[in-house]
Amino acid sequence: MPLTTGKKAVLIGETDPLIALDLAERLMDAGFDIVGPVFSHRELDNLAGLPLAAAVLNAGALGPDISVALKPLTQSGVPVLLISGYDDIDRYISGEGVVVLPKPTDLHDIVHALGEAISRRNAAARESSSPDKPNTP
Repeated sequence: MPLTTGKKAVLIGETDPLIALDLAERLMDAGFDIVGPVFSHRELDNLAGLPLAAAVLNAGALGPDISVALKPLTQSGVPVLLISGYDDIDRYISGEGVVVLPKPTDLHDIVHALGEAISRRNAAARESSSPDKPNTP
């Protein structure tokens, strides 16, 4: 897929090419541009620093150290939907902006959670960029 970045660009990281294709098609139907898919944490590292709206990642595509693989995304404020079949995945994740969805997760639920994560990030960005309002009686 062509490399597109920006306000509607979503990175897909998935270990199964057919699932990645299905997810990409669903996200494109919902109006998102797609970056990837990437199939390993090495490929994810090569995309560090791209302006992305969000990332949808299968935990299995991140390698054994999930928190290290997520760090470049979370530090740059990119919301991440992490799809995982591991029950204890939360203990490996540090930083804000990561939403864990269990496997299996319906594609509709992924699109919905993605929209919510991007909305929260955009609201936080607006709030932090707006000038402080003076206290008036």
